[in-house]
Amino acid sequence: MEKGKGITGSCLFHIFYNLSIILNGAAVTTVQQALMPVIVTVAAWYIWQETFTRRKILAILLALAGAVLVAGPAEIKSSGFTVHGLLIGFCVPCLYACWNLFSKKVRMQYDAFVVLIFAFGIASAMLLPLQFFIHQPWPIQPITWLWFGGLIGLSTLSAFFLYAVGIGRLQAGIASILLMSEIAFAVCYAYLLLKERLAFSQIAGSVLVVIGVLQLFRKN
Repeated sequence: MEKGKGITGSCLFHIFYNLSIILNGAAVTTVQQALMPVIVTVAAWYIWQETFTRRKILAILLALAGAVLVAGPAEIKSSGFTVHGLLIGFCVPCLYACWNLFSKKVRMQYDAFVVLIFAFGIASAMLLPLQFFIHQPWPIQPITWLWFGGLIGLSTLSAFFLYAVGIGRLQAGIASILLMSEIAFAVCYAYLLLKERLAFSQIAGSVLVVIGVLQLFRKN
């Protein structure tokens, strides 16, 4: 049952994530997504009695502030807000949180490799019917297959497997905060791989995210 709920949450998360970007823009969606650790930490405290410490709160606040700076206050302010757009956008952290909570529950009973097989097998079956309603970009150039291989093999399968291993050994709240480091990595990759210019606010935001994550490892 938990596997089905978690995988459904994953599929819905990606659907609502893309809808939110279309309706609200990437800046607003990035900030809304950063609310996920708040939901996970509170829920994990209630469900599994995970510790709710000042260090976790500080880490979440720093990561959230960093997400705002990376997204860009000007871009957030200039986004066209609509009621239904914001409602869809706030489904993003809720579904993202469900994905993390159910993943933690499943990892209490199953090996990470088993979770990987079930997750991508069932998720593929759920998303397959949607492919018949969109235009498929065929034929695909050979070099494109190489990039797809990297996207699926390295960025998706490998990343999820490592996540499944990690969440089996960490508290759900800690794992959710660690996931926010993806914001800092995205900024670094954008600069190194895509040659994007970074504003000072984006650099400062990335630093805040890193500092927030490091709070989890700071000794008393």
